[in-house]
Amino acid sequence: AYTLKNRGYQAEAIHGDYSQAQRERVMEKFKSKKINILVATDVAARGLDISDVTHVINFSIPQNPESYVHRIGRTGRAGKSGVAITLVTPREYERLRQIEKLTKSKLKKEAPPEIGELLEIKKDAFVKSLVETLEKEKKLIKELSPYFDDKLKKFNLSELLSASFILKEGLSGQSESLKEDKGVYKRLFITLGSKDGVSAKDIFKSLIDKAELTGEDIGKITIKDKFTFVEVKEKVAEKVIGLLEQIVVKGKEGKIMRAKK
Repeated sequence: AYTLKNRGYQAEAIHGDYSQAQRERVMEKFKSKKINILVATDVAARGLDISDVTHVINFSIPQNPESYVHRIGRTGRAGKSGVAITLVTPREYERLRQIEKLTKSKLKKEAPPEIGELLEIKKDAFVKSLVETLEKEKKLIKELSPYFDDKLKKFNLSELLSASFILKEGLSGQSESLKEDKGVYKRLFITLGSKDGVSAKDIFKSLIDKAELTGEDIGKITIKDKFTFVEVKEKVAEKVIGLLEQIVVKGKEGKIMRAKK
């Protein structure tokens, strides 16, 4: 909650160490919409009864599938619709399947948005908030304008707006991390080759099926007699290695690891 508040979000937290008075104070803010994000531990969230909750975001999957059902039940009450989002790693997929079995429903799987996508959303929201402020605060803007005109006259409008956006989103010093990762690949080594009866197409298909990659995630595949080099996008390399310490291609089992060179 502290990080969210520093990023400009209206957020508060409750946890087990809060006194009843502190808890009630935060809950009143949330119910009256003075804040719109409530961060809660599992223990602190028990017994909460709040109407009009639009989203429940699970930062981790509860050990008990029934607890998951209880958590997401806080949204979409009284005939209203709601959205539940659960952040998972590939190693937690089995627990998701247990939840699907319990709830007799299929969970929709989605990849997190790319940095570029998030940045576009944030820029759009920033422009929208600027326009709203310009329309609402004309008198105050008129009073402040002479000061800023004098102090910032050597900068153009685009530079000023960009600097304001960087400050608002806490992006200072993050130029490199905001660049798209297109074309940035990591090389993986697979202990299967042409003598094992596998082809580039077979390995491509296995990575898509078993590591849940897309065709865009996979680059050049170089097959040798006894091994294969595969290039995958940097953002999915760790996922592939974590999920597939071993890979089965056309019934043949091989190991997958980072290539040394």
